[in-house]
Amino acid sequence: MWERACPRLNRRVATTFARHDACHTQAFIAGKPAPTGAYTAAHCAFRPESIAKSPRRDERPTSGKNTSLAPKSERASVGASPRAKLNPMPKIQSTYQRPWWLPTGHLQSIYAQYVKRPSITYRRERLELADGDFLDLDWADAPDASAPLLAFFHGLEGSSDSQYCRTTMASANKRGWSGLVAHFRGCSGEPNRLPRSYHSGDSEHCDIILRELRGRFPERTIYAVGVSLGGNALTKWCGEQGDAAASVVAAAASVSNPLDLGISAEAILHSHNWIFNTYFMRAMGESYAKRMVLHPELRVKDFLIKPKNFPQFDEHYTAPMHGYTSAWDYYHRASSRGFIPKISIPFLLLNAMNDPFVPASLFPNAHEVPDNVTLEQPTDGGHVGFVAGKFPGHLNWLPERLCDFLHAVTKPGGP
Repeated sequence: MWERACPRLNRRVATTFARHDACHTQAFIAGKPAPTGAYTAAHCAFRPESIAKSPRRDERPTSGKNTSLAPKSERASVGASPRAKLNPMPKIQSTYQRPWWLPTGHLQSIYAQYVKRPSITYRRERLELADGDFLDLDWADAPDASAPLLAFFHGLEGSSDSQYCRTTMASANKRGWSGLVAHFRGCSGEPNRLPRSYHSGDSEHCDIILRELRGRFPERTIYAVGVSLGGNALTKWCGEQGDAAASVVAAAASVSNPLDLGISAEAILHSHNWIFNTYFMRAMGESYAKRMVLHPELRVKDFLIKPKNFPQFDEHYTAPMHGYTSAWDYYHRASSRGFIPKISIPFLLLNAMNDPFVPASLFPNAHEVPDNVTLEQPTDGGHVGFVAGKFPGHLNWLPERLCDFLHAVTKPGGP
């Protein structure tokens, strides 16, 4: 993932990352405000010039969702679900322990991309869509066609080759389950046919895939997992479906979910996150350049082949191409945090407190979620990092944790 953007990290950068992550984690544990200048929900004053104009009153949020780009006076916290108990159990104690030689969330996130990953033999299937486009599914088949099936939704510019996809498919196969990676449009190695692409709020993608699977396998146990962008989309889908989700999937999990797209888009602009911004902008620019070849009308915004940041790219492409009025409107409507109280199936929300660009101040508390939502917030792990063991480390903890949760909450008698 980061091979092109970070061939080497020097000691000075690593020290800076360590100090930054430590002060944020300590502040969160102590229940104190983050240091001055930190990017937390209480300090989000970033207003990109292109979207700095206040929205009209009829465009302002009316739901309970938080959004960093909403006017401060209009921000609202996520209310508790009517299904939540008055005194719910606290979030679970995570078993994840970082290696001593990976002290920061930045290093944990980056190093995970270099750890040896299992080899998976995929079987590709192309799913033709009603709008003339297609989705590529990479299957990791198991011998038993009646065993559980795990559907995986990857992160931004990810694919079935991403480390978290390979490790999770390997863990699923080890248990006798089948798995599939549902590529978002244009992420399977071949550009999609339409000018549109995919985005963090693309719950329609999840709906298409999961209902297709349920239609094919009406008696099979189906699980769903989403990571980062895919985690936001899957969480949003589960909330949108409410009780109806249970007829499609048995349980679901979200890892390193950005929760509030506006705050995460701002957080990644922080100087400590230059390496992440550099990678994502390069990857998104390359994708846009390929898209321009197939769709010359996109050349009018050819500056997006070298985007500067998420707000710029989302304002000029993501929002208008996918039915949003602006980047602010996209961040508000597509963020998944406000959908969590509406989730009714067994659901794991796993976020590391030292995630470089998902501030811990965004994480919901136990009283904000229904009883069926399990909150796991380990101190370490970074953004889809979770490297474990002695040097050079391994990536087994995350996929095993996901599969353990999915199995436990659906077996007879519960966890």
